[in-house]
Order: sequence, then structure tokens, then C-alpha cells
Amino acid sequence: MKLVMKKVSIIASLCSIQFYLAVQTIGQTEASYSSQSSSEQVVSAAIVFPKTIDQLETNAKSNAARANNLYDSIMNSTLDASDSELSNLLTKIMNEEHELNSELISLHTIQDQLHSYINQIHELPETERSSYDYAIKGEEVVNQLLIQVNETIDLQKIETIKSTIHNKLNEHAEKEKNSANDLQNDKVSDQNGTSDPSEDKSQIEESTSQNE
Repeated sequence: MKLVMKKVSIIASLCSIQFYLAVQTIGQTEASYSSQSSSEQVVSAAIVFPKTIDQLETNAKSNAARANNLYDSIMNSTLDASDSELSNLLTKIMNEEHELNSELISLHTIQDQLHSYINQIHELPETERSSYDYAIKGEEVVNQLLIQVNETIDLQKIETIKSTIHNKLNEHAEKEKNSANDLQNDKVSDQNGTSDPSEDKSQIEESTSQNE
């Protein structure tokens, strides 16, 4: 009987030890997971530093200013020019248009990046969001820049200017072609209207002989 009680006591002790170890393992796992989640949140929020937002604002203002200057340059183009000048002007406008589009793309990329940061901030507890007001203000600045650019820059007007230059070059080319054709026709007419002097003398002598 004592042997049986001893075995029962040993089994109970082993079960207690296993339960204790299991509880400790679960606790350590939860603590580790909680620590990892907290660390990931800190890393995620840490990338939205004020300096990062300030740099994005600076870049956006530079992109907007450059886009406005390029647009003004295109709009102030003088279309009353010679063919060679118009051809050079068209090349210049096309290059400026390419640069203008690049600046607009960069501006939209910055807006998307800031929007991504704002989405991360909205996922934080409400009590922590106020710490990132600078990011929200930065997004508002960039949004206003885009509104101004969209109201000022009309890409269709650039297309109209390019079309006008193309038409002028085609008209000038057509006029030159017509002038060359008219000159050629005049030469042919002159050649057909001029007779050989020897033929004219024979015709005169023949007419005089008949009269006699």
C-alpha cells in the first residue's frame, strides 16, 4: 500500500512540474510576441521623422516651381519666326514638355509617399496620432501644391502650340513647293514661246516670194 501511494505521489509531482513548465513556456511566448509587435510598431513609426517630412516638402516645392517655370517658358514662345527658328522652337518645347512631365510625376510620387505615411499613422492608437501632426501638415502642403499646379498648367495648351508650329512649318513647305513649281512652269513657257531665228528668216523670205 505504501508503494502504491509513493508511486501516486511521484506521478502527481511530475504532472505539477510539467504543468509549471508549460505555463512558463506559454508566458515566455506571449511576452516574446508582444515584444516583437511593439518593436515592429516602433520601427514602422520611426521612419516618419520630421526631417523626412521636411525633405519631402522641400522636394515637392522644388518640383512645383520647376514645373511652373517650364510651363511659362512654353507659353511665352514666339511663333512668328522663320522655318529654321520654328523648327528649333519645336524641339525646345518638346524637351521642356518632357521635363515638365517628369516634375509632375515626381510631385505625385511624393504625394503617394506621404499618403502611405498617413495611413500608417491612422493605424496607431488615437492617443499617439497627435505626435505625428507634422506629417499630416506636410501632406496638406503637398496637396495644395498639386492643386495650384493643376489649376495653372494646362497640358492641352502645350499640344495646341505644338500643333500650330507644325501647321506653320507645313504651310511654309507647301508654299516653297508651289513657288518651285511655278518657277519651273515659267521656264517651260519661256522655252516654248521662243522660236529659232533661222526659222523666222525663212518664213519671211517665203512670204516675200509669194507676194512677188
